[in-house]
Formats: sequence, structure tokens, C-alpha cells
Amino acid sequence: MKHHRLLHILNALTPPDDEDLPLIRWLAQHLFKECGEKLIIKPPLYLENPEQITLGRYVFINSACFFHAGNETDTDGTIMIGDFVKIGPGTHIYSIRHSPYEKDGLLCTANDHQPVRLEDHCKIGGGSIIMPGVVIGREAIIGSGSVVTKSIPARCMAVGNPCRVIRQY
Repeated sequence: MKHHRLLHILNALTPPDDEDLPLIRWLAQHLFKECGEKLIIKPPLYLENPEQITLGRYVFINSACFFHAGNETDTDGTIMIGDFVKIGPGTHIYSIRHSPYEKDGLLCTANDHQPVRLEDHCKIGGGSIIMPGVVIGREAIIGSGSVVTKSIPARCMAVGNPCRVIRQY
């Protein structure tokens, strides 16, 4: 539960000033599994199981993002964010889904974990939703409001619900 207290301190910095950046970086180093240099986070940030989230160098996370990783006993539920990644406001990233099944005539759900990876230099537009098992390729751009249900290759632009590649470069 340590991360709840640290996250509360981080989110109390809204809106952060430049002098808050060292504190934000210190909090991030104690929240996440790994955290690269020159991280910038604009609070508020909402996290489930941050000990399963890895952040690369020079990552920018805009305000009101939500990252839901699997718990520490499940290595499949990781979220890995590469170097020089920019994440727009209100982006949601999930590495866990609830898979329905029927047992004795009752509808039940089980947690299904699949890792999510955002490779180096990609940009995620605000309000996007990234689902479990997705890999966003190096230098890919995801348009605002996209729902990414399948992996996106490197060096392309993808938009929509469901997200589709519209340009490769």
C-alpha cells in the first residue's frame, strides 16, 4: 500500500511547478519497477500495481492518465514504456482484462493478463485506450481517442476505434 501514499503526494502537486520536477522524479523512482532519467509526469496520475510498470528515459506522461498493470505475482501483466515516449492526457493503458466464462450455469469472470509494450519514440494521443497484449512499434503515432486492440507496427500512424494504420513512413 506504500504506492497509494506516494501517488497521493504526487497528485497533490497539481498543477506542478518546475521546482516540483525533482520530487516527481523521486516519487516515480519509488513507485515504478524501473524509471529512466528525465521523466516528466503531469499529475494527476492513476495507477494500479505500479511495481509492474517500467518507464524508459525521457518519458512524458500528461495529466489524468490511468495505467492498470497486473499484480506482482503475475509476470504477464507488465506495462513497459520505452525511451522518448510521449503519452497524451487521459490515456488509459490496461494489461489486465476480465475474461467471461460459464460455470454451473453462472456467468463468471477470470483475470487475464497480457503485457503491453510502447516501444521507443512513440507518441500516444490524448484519450487513447490501449488494451492488453498490444505492442506499439518504435516511432509509431496513435491518434487521439483511439482504441488500440491489436499491435501497431513501427513507423506508422494509426487512428480510430478500433485503431487502424492509416500511414506508414
